[in-house]
Amino acid sequence: MMYRLMSKWVVVLICGFQVQIALAKKIDLVVRTLKTQKDCVQSEKFLYICGDYSSRLVFEGLIEDIVKTKIGFDTWQAIQNSGHNLMIVHNPLAVLSAGRAEAELSFKLTNGICSSVIIYFHAGIPANGSHIVAGTKEEWTEFTKRQNFFYELSHARHKMNGTWEIMQSEDQAIKDENIFRSEENPGVINLRSLNWDKGEHVWLPLLG
Repeated sequence: MMYRLMSKWVVVLICGFQVQIALAKKIDLVVRTLKTQKDCVQSEKFLYICGDYSSRLVFEGLIEDIVKTKIGFDTWQAIQNSGHNLMIVHNPLAVLSAGRAEAELSFKLTNGICSSVIIYFHAGIPANGSHIVAGTKEEWTEFTKRQNFFYELSHARHKMNGTWEIMQSEDQAIKDENIFRSEENPGVINLRSLNWDKGEHVWLPLLG
């Protein structure tokens, strides 16, 4: 009898835990993160920027510069019209990976349903960037702060619109970035490679 009662309580506890997990997953990623992330300001209805005042100004300036290009404008419009939230967080440790765009991994990212995204980025990196990347001439090329930030916005755009190509996500973002590079500096051939060391970043301090 005692065993049966204990078994029922175990089932109830497990089911209750599963319900809590299910409910947590239904709560928007950005909304959940706002409860623990400090110094966040809602810049637009869909946009939260987190960091000190100077960092928030940096991110706003990057966005203003990026939307001056066609693909930058289209990318920002797609993010804005996605129906989901974008959070941009100043995080010095993000420099190690040249920034990252995080979303809850699910088929929503690829099937058109989509998800909210958090971009972690170091606002304090210099204008010429913190990394170099593989170029089309099989040599390392620049990866400016603006190009780097747009690259993360490209990932965010596709994840927020359910068009993220999970097996080709690097190709997808690099193709967008190459268009951005061409529009940002017309006539300057300085594109990223889709073959040689594709998607690789080298942190400049490691070069000595």
